[in-house]
Amino acid sequence: MSAADVVARLQHSLPGRVDVSIAAREAARADGSGHAASAPPLCVVEALSVADVQEVLRIASATGTPVVTRGAGTGLAGGANAGGGEIALSVRHMDRVLEVRPDDLIAVVEPGIVNADLDAHLAPYGLWWAPDPASRAISTVGGNIATGAGGLLCAKYGVVRDAVLGVDAVLADGTLLHLGHRTVKGVTGYDLTSLLIGSEGTLGVIVGATLKLRRRVPGEVSTIAAVFADVRTAAAASAAVTAAGVQPAIMELMDAASLAAVHDLLELAPPPAGAAQLTIQTDGPAAAAEAAEVAQILAAHGGEVEVTTDAARGEELLRIRRSMHPAMARLGTTLIEDVSVPRSQLAAMFDEIAAVEARYGLRIPAVAHAGDGNLHPNFIFDGPEVPPAVWEAADALFQAALRLGGTLTGEHGVGVLKRRWLRDELGDAQWQLQQRVRQAFDPAGILNPGKVFEPAPEIRVSAGVVIDEHGRAVVVRKAGAVVFQQPGGKPEAGEDAMTALVREIAEEIGVHVDPAQVEPLGVFRDLAANEPGHTVVADAFRVRVRHADVARGGEIEELRWLTAADAASTPLANLSRNHLLRLAWE
Repeated sequence: MSAADVVARLQHSLPGRVDVSIAAREAARADGSGHAASAPPLCVVEALSVADVQEVLRIASATGTPVVTRGAGTGLAGGANAGGGEIALSVRHMDRVLEVRPDDLIAVVEPGIVNADLDAHLAPYGLWWAPDPASRAISTVGGNIATGAGGLLCAKYGVVRDAVLGVDAVLADGTLLHLGHRTVKGVTGYDLTSLLIGSEGTLGVIVGATLKLRRRVPGEVSTIAAVFADVRTAAAASAAVTAAGVQPAIMELMDAASLAAVHDLLELAPPPAGAAQLTIQTDGPAAAAEAAEVAQILAAHGGEVEVTTDAARGEELLRIRRSMHPAMARLGTTLIEDVSVPRSQLAAMFDEIAAVEARYGLRIPAVAHAGDGNLHPNFIFDGPEVPPAVWEAADALFQAALRLGGTLTGEHGVGVLKRRWLRDELGDAQWQLQQRVRQAFDPAGILNPGKVFEPAPEIRVSAGVVIDEHGRAVVVRKAGAVVFQQPGGKPEAGEDAMTALVREIAEEIGVHVDPAQVEPLGVFRDLAANEPGHTVVADAFRVRVRHADVARGGEIEELRWLTAADAASTPLANLSRNHLLRLAWE
């Protein structure tokens, strides 16, 4: 089915909800990372209900069309970027609060509701949902769940995974699942809710969530700001706060470059040269006593400390941290990264950042959620494309984080920007297991393809296939300047000639393929019906093979049908030159 036919089918089934405008399609190519897909999607479907999502996925499954789910598009890893030949499925308008139960401390919501709007809705009940990303004013709950987001309050109140009891999700074939529970405890079967959290749209489309709420914290909030001579000293001071057993609600660290950039953006007095800042909040009945203890620790580590219980002043101090991203945007194009290390290794990770800056001659301003060891190095460069030196520097930082016992991403997700390093952290066995989990949820691979896992390289093979009177496939190929004829042998039991060819090509590249693991493209089924004695020449056809961690695919670009007489009268060299492309590996 052509792209136009797919769009037409969507428009027929979902009238008024399929946007094919250039503006909508271009917007769906990118997210907050600055990365964009190479081409716009076929269309943007604005789903208004679960039934809409199911219909989109049924059509996508029937036509083999990839689907990329989007919320507000504020992600920072390229995970929701929709590209050429794909359907962008927006759930942004599914934004209702379906239920609030103060007695059970739960809320049931649709995925498109914005964090700040949910907080405003819960305020009259004296409740709140703890996840607090810096983008809370514009990011959606569904996006938070899809990426496993964090935020400023994680150290005390946990990440998104700690605040979700259940999700409703639609699988690639349109099946609706209700996962999780509404109870405090629940261990029936596998925990598929946790599996969906952070899966970045690769296992299913989240269409609803049962959230675990908290009662609003009583009492005054104390805010502490401390300026240090350098970032290493500030990091050591934050580790000392953690070691003392104090549990701040927020503990944020800004290095010298990020602090200076934000002061310039907000038109504040420049901070001392090289200075770093810790911003900490304590809450609850013990807030004042904890703030006093924190202030004492910070001062003992050389910090210039300010403590306030004034709410307006506290927000001013937090605004400095929350203004990090717009301040970076003024410096140039920014690659915002996200690594986590054990909190005891925070100072060492800042040392690694400084070393990478010096080695590659780059600017890498960095902030950290110091309470949980999550750092955000920001690579600054000119132009729209990430230079190779920046990727090399990023690789050095990622490897450093892993050496320190950390992880490649604490809250932004893998998306497209970190997929090349995924195997480094997971190892081969776990990487392959996760691939099999993904295939179990989405056998056809239509949900957010190319995200999280790098797409396997395609094999492009130029070949002519002669099916002789005995049903054997004889393959004529050109490899470089050498033209040769290779018999494919008699097909095995239950195998047609074209499947035999697929097996042969797989064996040539060193992949053993069980017939049950071969997924013929539609055109193979047509070719398999060809009668013996005819010749099929396929210019640049690609073979899709599914085997363990191998997934290769593509399309027939051109087909020629030659009779046996044509083949007999055409010299082999001419046949190859006229109808075959060179053997190429992509």
